[in-house]
Amino acid sequence: MKHWSFVALVLGLGMVSLGCGKTENSEITAEASAPKKVSKWKYHPQSLVGIPKGLVLETQGEKITAATIYDLKGETGFVIDSKVSSGAFALKQGRLILPVAMPAGFNIDEWVAAGGLCFEIPYSPSATNLVARLRAPGAPDSPTEFVPFVE
Repeated sequence: MKHWSFVALVLGLGMVSLGCGKTENSEITAEASAPKKVSKWKYHPQSLVGIPKGLVLETQGEKITAATIYDLKGETGFVIDSKVSSGAFALKQGRLILPVAMPAGFNIDEWVAAGGLCFEIPYSPSATNLVARLRAPGAPDSPTEFVPFVE
């Protein structure tokens, strides 16, 4: 009889724990089932010799799933010429970090600690513009302001 009481207790506790509150798995599932959205942001250089840049962000819910900076062709439109950032990115303390020319074998933290070239962009899902700064020893501290690109 003791054995059946123990089994009933374990089953009862298991059912209670399954039915109570939100679980981390349900939050992960909700985030994963959110539709992916791609937003394009464009930088228009102020000088005649400047190269337009594009920032492509892919989000799912509140999470950034991809971020890449490109050189663009021409003044109008969003025609990609070449990739500037490596495609790797990190979101740390509300800042998006996009390394430039990061060699294989480095992770972002190692690259930044070594003084590697990267773009740093304060990020908020509700931002109306994104201001990137190039970070590396000796790099000019001039902002690159990306505004939403609407086709």
